[in-house]
Amino acid sequence: SLGATVFLGMTASGGTAAVSGSGLGGMLAFAFVGGIVAVGAAYILASQGKFLSLADILLAGIAIGSICTAVTSYLWIHTLQDVRALLYWLMGNLSGKGWSHVLLVAELTLPIVAISWRLANGLNIMLLGEEHAAYLGMNVERFKRWLLAIGTLAAATTVAVAGVIGFVGIIVPHIVRRLVGADNRKVIPAASLFGGVFLVVCDLLARALFAPLELPVGLLTAFLGAPFFLYVLRQTHAK
Repeated sequence: SLGATVFLGMTASGGTAAVSGSGLGGMLAFAFVGGIVAVGAAYILASQGKFLSLADILLAGIAIGSICTAVTSYLWIHTLQDVRALLYWLMGNLSGKGWSHVLLVAELTLPIVAISWRLANGLNIMLLGEEHAAYLGMNVERFKRWLLAIGTLAAATTVAVAGVIGFVGIIVPHIVRRLVGADNRKVIPAASLFGGVFLVVCDLLARALFAPLELPVGLLTAFLGAPFFLYVLRQTHAK
Protein backbone atom coordinates (compact mmCIF):
# COMPACT_ATOMS: atom_id res chain seq x y z
CA SER A 1 0.00 0.00 0.00
CA LEU A 2 2.93 2.36 0.61
CA GLY A 3 4.25 1.74 -2.90
CA ALA A 4 0.83 2.48 -4.38
CA THR A 5 0.53 5.62 -2.23
CA VAL A 6 3.92 6.86 -3.46
CA PHE A 7 2.66 6.49 -7.04
CA LEU A 8 -0.52 8.39 -6.18
CA GLY A 9 1.54 11.21 -4.70
CA MET A 10 3.57 11.43 -7.91
CA THR A 11 0.52 11.86 -10.14
CA ALA A 12 -0.51 15.39 -11.06
CA SER A 13 -4.11 14.81 -9.96
CA GLY A 14 -3.12 13.97 -6.41
CA GLY A 15 -4.08 10.35 -6.82
CA THR A 16 -7.82 10.53 -7.56
CA ALA A 17 -7.50 9.46 -11.21
CA ALA A 18 -5.38 6.45 -10.36
CA VAL A 19 -7.80 5.31 -7.66
CA SER A 20 -10.73 5.64 -10.07
CA GLY A 21 -9.05 3.65 -12.82
CA SER A 22 -6.58 5.56 -15.02
CA GLY A 23 -2.95 4.97 -14.20
CA LEU A 24 -3.77 1.63 -12.64
CA GLY A 25 -0.87 -0.09 -14.40
CA GLY A 26 1.67 2.26 -12.85
CA MET A 27 -0.02 1.95 -9.50
CA LEU A 28 0.16 -1.84 -9.75
CA ALA A 29 3.87 -1.70 -10.62
CA PHE A 30 4.63 0.55 -7.65
CA ALA A 31 2.52 -1.67 -5.36
CA PHE A 32 4.49 -4.74 -6.45
CA VAL A 33 7.87 -3.02 -6.02
CA GLY A 34 6.78 -1.74 -2.61
CA GLY A 35 5.67 -5.22 -1.64
CA ILE A 36 8.95 -6.77 -2.78
CA VAL A 37 10.96 -4.17 -0.81
CA ALA A 38 8.85 -4.72 2.32
CA VAL A 39 9.01 -8.51 2.10
CA GLY A 40 12.72 -8.34 1.27
CA ALA A 41 13.37 -6.22 4.36
CA ALA A 42 11.39 -8.64 6.54
CA TYR A 43 13.24 -11.56 4.93
CA ILE A 44 16.65 -10.06 5.72
CA LEU A 45 15.65 -9.26 9.30
CA ALA A 46 14.25 -12.75 9.84
CA SER A 47 17.03 -14.74 8.16
CA GLN A 48 19.38 -16.58 10.45
CA GLY A 49 22.30 -17.52 8.24
CA LYS A 50 20.78 -19.70 5.55
CA PHE A 51 17.69 -20.53 7.60
CA LEU A 52 14.44 -18.55 7.42
CA SER A 53 12.12 -18.74 10.40
CA LEU A 54 8.50 -18.23 9.36
CA ALA A 55 7.61 -17.04 12.88
CA ASP A 56 10.41 -14.45 12.75
CA ILE A 57 9.38 -13.22 9.30
CA LEU A 58 5.84 -12.65 10.61
CA LEU A 59 7.19 -10.57 13.50
CA ALA A 60 9.54 -8.68 11.18
CA GLY A 61 6.63 -8.12 8.80
CA ILE A 62 4.57 -6.56 11.58
CA ALA A 63 7.41 -4.14 12.36
CA ILE A 64 7.99 -3.25 8.70
CA GLY A 65 4.22 -2.86 8.22
CA SER A 66 4.02 -0.39 11.11
CA ILE A 67 6.80 1.73 9.59
CA CYS A 68 5.14 1.66 6.16
CA THR A 69 1.78 2.63 7.68
CA ALA A 70 3.40 5.63 9.40
CA VAL A 71 5.02 6.79 6.14
CA THR A 72 1.75 6.28 4.26
CA SER A 73 -0.10 8.42 6.82
CA TYR A 74 2.54 11.14 6.44
CA LEU A 75 2.05 11.15 2.66
CA TRP A 76 -1.72 11.49 3.09
CA ILE A 77 -1.31 14.59 5.22
CA HIS A 78 1.50 16.39 3.42
CA THR A 79 1.26 15.36 -0.23
CA LEU A 80 -2.08 13.97 -1.33
CA GLN A 81 -5.13 16.17 -1.81
CA ASP A 82 -8.22 13.95 -2.05
CA VAL A 83 -7.81 12.33 1.36
CA ARG A 84 -11.36 10.91 1.41
CA ALA A 85 -10.94 8.91 -1.81
CA LEU A 86 -7.54 7.61 -0.72
CA LEU A 87 -8.78 6.78 2.77
CA TYR A 88 -11.60 4.66 1.31
CA TRP A 89 -9.11 2.93 -0.99
CA LEU A 90 -6.69 2.14 1.85
CA MET A 91 -9.56 0.77 3.98
CA GLY A 92 -10.57 -1.52 1.10
CA ASN A 93 -13.30 -0.41 -1.23
CA LEU A 94 -14.90 -2.01 -4.31
CA SER A 95 -16.97 1.04 -5.21
CA GLY A 96 -16.51 2.27 -8.78
CA LYS A 97 -14.75 -0.90 -9.95
CA GLY A 98 -15.77 -2.19 -13.37
CA TRP A 99 -15.08 -5.11 -15.68
CA SER A 100 -11.74 -3.61 -16.73
CA HIS A 101 -10.58 -4.04 -13.14
CA VAL A 102 -11.95 -7.58 -13.03
CA LEU A 103 -10.06 -8.41 -16.24
CA LEU A 104 -6.81 -6.97 -14.91
CA VAL A 105 -7.07 -8.91 -11.65
CA ALA A 106 -8.00 -12.11 -13.51
CA GLU A 107 -5.06 -11.81 -15.92
CA LEU A 108 -2.63 -11.66 -13.00
CA THR A 109 -4.23 -13.76 -10.28
CA LEU A 110 -5.41 -16.77 -12.30
CA PRO A 111 -1.81 -17.66 -13.30
CA ILE A 112 -0.80 -17.16 -9.65
CA VAL A 113 -3.51 -19.59 -8.53
CA ALA A 114 -2.36 -22.07 -11.20
CA ILE A 115 1.27 -21.80 -10.05
CA SER A 116 0.21 -22.16 -6.42
CA TRP A 117 -1.77 -25.27 -7.30
CA ARG A 118 1.33 -26.73 -8.97
CA LEU A 119 3.17 -26.14 -5.68
CA ALA A 120 0.44 -27.88 -3.66
CA ASN A 121 2.40 -31.11 -3.24
CA GLY A 122 5.32 -29.16 -1.84
CA LEU A 123 2.98 -27.37 0.57
CA ASN A 124 1.61 -30.73 1.68
CA ILE A 125 5.13 -31.93 2.40
CA MET A 126 5.82 -28.72 4.35
CA LEU A 127 2.89 -29.62 6.63
CA LEU A 128 5.09 -32.43 7.97
CA GLY A 129 7.63 -29.85 9.17
CA GLU A 130 10.61 -28.23 7.51
CA GLU A 131 13.08 -30.86 8.73
CA HIS A 132 11.01 -33.71 7.29
CA ALA A 133 10.62 -31.80 4.02
CA ALA A 134 14.40 -31.37 3.81
CA TYR A 135 14.91 -35.09 4.51
CA LEU A 136 12.59 -35.85 1.59
CA GLY A 137 14.84 -33.86 -0.74
CA MET A 138 13.03 -30.52 -0.86
CA ASN A 139 15.03 -27.29 -1.04
CA VAL A 140 12.99 -25.71 1.74
CA GLU A 141 14.53 -22.24 1.69
CA ARG A 142 14.14 -21.85 -2.08
CA PHE A 143 10.55 -23.09 -1.82
CA LYS A 144 9.74 -20.49 0.85
CA ARG A 145 11.28 -17.72 -1.29
CA TRP A 146 9.03 -18.76 -4.20
CA LEU A 147 6.00 -18.65 -1.92
CA LEU A 148 6.93 -15.17 -0.69
CA ALA A 149 7.34 -13.86 -4.23
CA ILE A 150 4.04 -15.35 -5.41
CA GLY A 151 2.19 -14.07 -2.36
CA THR A 152 3.65 -10.59 -2.81
CA LEU A 153 2.54 -10.41 -6.45
CA ALA A 154 -0.97 -11.59 -5.56
CA ALA A 155 -1.25 -9.08 -2.71
CA ALA A 156 0.10 -6.22 -4.83
CA THR A 157 -2.43 -6.94 -7.58
CA THR A 158 -5.44 -6.91 -5.29
CA VAL A 159 -4.26 -3.95 -3.19
CA ALA A 160 -3.65 -1.80 -6.28
CA VAL A 161 -7.20 -2.48 -7.49
CA ALA A 162 -9.30 -2.72 -4.33
CA GLY A 163 -7.17 -1.30 -1.53
CA VAL A 164 -6.21 -3.03 1.70
CA ILE A 165 -8.81 -5.68 2.57
CA GLY A 166 -7.52 -7.66 5.51
CA PHE A 167 -8.29 -10.99 7.17
CA VAL A 168 -9.86 -12.68 4.11
CA GLY A 169 -6.70 -14.77 3.80
CA ILE A 170 -7.09 -15.88 7.42
CA ILE A 171 -10.82 -16.56 7.51
CA VAL A 172 -11.32 -18.32 4.17
CA PRO A 173 -8.54 -20.96 4.22
CA HIS A 174 -9.50 -22.10 7.74
CA ILE A 175 -13.15 -22.50 6.75
CA VAL A 176 -12.21 -24.27 3.51
CA ARG A 177 -9.95 -26.73 5.33
CA ARG A 178 -12.88 -27.69 7.53
CA LEU A 179 -14.90 -28.43 4.38
CA VAL A 180 -12.41 -30.13 2.02
CA GLY A 181 -9.60 -31.27 4.31
CA ALA A 182 -5.95 -30.24 4.54
CA ASP A 183 -4.84 -31.37 1.07
CA ASN A 184 -3.63 -28.16 -0.62
CA ARG A 185 -4.50 -29.56 -4.05
CA LYS A 186 -8.12 -29.06 -2.94
CA VAL A 187 -7.63 -26.12 -0.57
CA ILE A 188 -6.03 -23.74 -3.11
CA PRO A 189 -8.76 -23.78 -5.82
CA ALA A 190 -11.54 -24.00 -3.21
CA ALA A 191 -10.14 -21.08 -1.20
CA SER A 192 -9.76 -19.02 -4.39
CA LEU A 193 -13.42 -19.50 -5.30
CA PHE A 194 -14.79 -19.22 -1.78
CA GLY A 195 -12.64 -16.14 -1.13
CA GLY A 196 -14.26 -14.34 -4.05
CA VAL A 197 -17.74 -15.31 -2.89
CA PHE A 198 -16.94 -14.29 0.68
CA LEU A 199 -15.69 -10.86 -0.41
CA VAL A 200 -18.75 -10.19 -2.59
CA VAL A 201 -21.07 -11.13 0.29
CA CYS A 202 -19.12 -8.86 2.67
CA ASP A 203 -19.34 -6.01 0.15
CA LEU A 204 -23.11 -6.48 -0.18
CA LEU A 205 -23.47 -6.44 3.62
CA ALA A 206 -21.30 -3.34 3.92
CA ARG A 207 -23.53 -1.53 1.42
CA ALA A 208 -26.87 -2.79 2.77
CA LEU A 209 -26.50 -2.84 6.55
CA PHE A 210 -25.29 0.73 6.89
CA ALA A 211 -27.30 2.40 4.08
CA PRO A 212 -27.26 5.19 3.06
CA LEU A 213 -23.68 5.17 4.37
CA GLU A 214 -21.44 2.89 2.28
CA LEU A 215 -19.01 1.22 4.65
CA PRO A 216 -15.65 0.22 3.09
CA VAL A 217 -15.60 -3.55 2.82
CA GLY A 218 -12.16 -3.65 4.46
CA LEU A 219 -13.68 -2.41 7.71
CA LEU A 220 -16.30 -5.16 7.71
CA THR A 221 -13.72 -7.89 7.04
CA ALA A 222 -11.64 -6.47 9.91
CA PHE A 223 -14.66 -6.60 12.24
CA LEU A 224 -15.21 -10.23 11.24
CA GLY A 225 -11.59 -11.24 10.93
CA ALA A 226 -10.07 -9.97 14.17
CA PRO A 227 -12.32 -12.05 16.46
CA PHE A 228 -11.91 -15.04 14.12
CA PHE A 229 -8.12 -14.68 14.30
CA LEU A 230 -8.24 -14.61 18.11
CA TYR A 231 -10.45 -17.71 18.05
CA VAL A 232 -8.00 -19.57 15.81
CA LEU A 233 -5.09 -18.45 18.01
CA ARG A 234 -6.89 -19.71 21.11
CA GLN A 235 -7.69 -23.05 19.47
CA THR A 236 -4.08 -23.44 18.36
CA HIS A 237 -2.76 -22.85 21.88
CA ALA A 238 -5.42 -25.19 23.31
CA LYS A 239 -4.02 -28.00 21.18
